[in-house]
Amino acid sequence: MSVNGYKCTALTGGGAGALDAVAAAGLGDGDLAIVMASGSLYHYELDADSGLSEASPDVIRPDDEAGDKRWILQRVPQTNTVPAGVVVPYLRGYFSNGSNGGYASSYNSAAAVNALLNADGWYVCNGAALNLAGSPGDMFAASNRYLPNLTDDRFLMGDTAGGGVGGGNTMAHTHAVNIGAFTSGGTALTAAQIPAHTHSLSHTIGISGGPGEPGERTEYGLRGPAITAAANTGGGGAHTHTVDPPNTNTGGATNTENRPLFLSCLYIIKVLA
Repeated sequence: MSVNGYKCTALTGGGAGALDAVAAAGLGDGDLAIVMASGSLYHYELDADSGLSEASPDVIRPDDEAGDKRWILQRVPQTNTVPAGVVVPYLRGYFSNGSNGGYASSYNSAAAVNALLNADGWYVCNGAALNLAGSPGDMFAASNRYLPNLTDDRFLMGDTAGGGVGGGNTMAHTHAVNIGAFTSGGTALTAAQIPAHTHSLSHTIGISGGPGEPGERTEYGLRGPAITAAANTGGGGAHTHTVDPPNTNTGGATNTENRPLFLSCLYIIKVLA
């Protein structure tokens, strides 16, 4: 069986040079096509019995009377390519100053980045459903399978299991509390409620008549022994104090940015070898 080859300059659109504009009637199973478009090289093989829904760039349906014929993108593994399952941050654009205070990019959406990178086997990690034939080990070759969701402050964390899911998506916040006239009620303590304690005092002794001089009075400031008064009075009994806040209001939730300086980005995952 002979195999025909085609060279195109666009994937879809139906115009001259587009892959989907190649007449289906002349296409046979196993035909090959090379497409050079938007700076990327695509290699396709025709599957005459595919019948898959069109999903550019992976599946291209000829525009005229295609039946079940589909162009299927062939991804040719190369030495030292990034293996499937690798997740990396992706920034495509430029910063307007050296402190990265401004950023501009024409690829500022998941759809734009996917359109640029899907042909190379990369998809934005936005939690989208993906059923893609040809993913290594059929990682995404089935229904009800989803890309990892690394949006809205979610992040990757090391795990010996190699891929667990946990935590929540929360933001730190505060609540303001306004307590108006804050007073405490007075409580008289009884003797039993006063902790055990002592009081000490000191005194001086006056001595009349200096040595050898009868009748002369001299004061010597001599510190006498400590005299203890009311030793161990009180027992430290239990007591209470009342608090009366008449106006207590809680403020609404307020989001606070408590992270260090950062750059937001899209994360992309390699899903095809």
